[in-house]
Amino acid sequence: MPLSDPVREFLVQRNVQSVMLVPLVIRGSAVGLMSVASDQPGRLFGANDVRLAETIATDLAAAIESARLLEQAEAAATEEERSRLARDLHDSVTQTIYSASLIAEALPRVWERNPEQVQGNVTTLLQLIRGALAEMRTLLFELRPAALEEASLGRLLHQLGDVLTGRTQTPVEVTVQGEMDVPAEVKIALYRIAQEAFNNITKHARATQVTATLQHLPDRLLLTIQDDGRGFDPDSIPAERMGLRIMRERAERIGAALTVESAPGRRTRIVVVWLADDGRQRPIR
Repeated sequence: MPLSDPVREFLVQRNVQSVMLVPLVIRGSAVGLMSVASDQPGRLFGANDVRLAETIATDLAAAIESARLLEQAEAAATEEERSRLARDLHDSVTQTIYSASLIAEALPRVWERNPEQVQGNVTTLLQLIRGALAEMRTLLFELRPAALEEASLGRLLHQLGDVLTGRTQTPVEVTVQGEMDVPAEVKIALYRIAQEAFNNITKHARATQVTATLQHLPDRLLLTIQDDGRGFDPDSIPAERMGLRIMRERAERIGAALTVESAPGRRTRIVVVWLADDGRQRPIR
């Protein structure tokens, strides 16, 4: 088979005397080539060489196909999770807006009967509206992931706090200390962990106060989320309750350490530590 000049030059520079090309075939289609080269003059590839090369090529093709299928499965799981979050947000914001409309309709009647009560209702109405706006922004992030990468983590935490307050009227105090540029995948993972933690507080904690602190330290990023709710036993969570497992998996993917401190009747505290040097976890002193 005649060789093109660039290929011939490549082979000459490496003193290649003979070469065997074996196609990598997946489902009847060639997706690549495996080359076996020799620098020995007069070296011929025999039948045993060909069989061995074909076996290796088959294994390589199978590994490529497995990696492709795994990537597709992970993409499908990510899309399914995004769709679930979008559905939950849509239902939640609809309920929040409906509650706000009921309060707004009742305000004139409340004013006539008990003007002093109006202030409390107005405060609740403002919390609902702020929460609905935050949920709408969160929904937009789910529909346009690029916008999520552009937003700062501090802003995202404030938004999640507004969502929680809008849903439960529970005050949320968000504190951001310092600044640090972090990789997009780290920011998104920490956002998802915080989102799952806030969702768990909304559904289970019955808290009266929630705090979230993001600390940008010289060599690490520290995220702490705490509530004063009823707590739980982390070792007795049923398998179908996937929130904690998902948070741990997200932390592991970015090389972060996640700890959960809680007990029945006590507050819950979640701490995530990501080291800023290369994202790999080291012992924390």
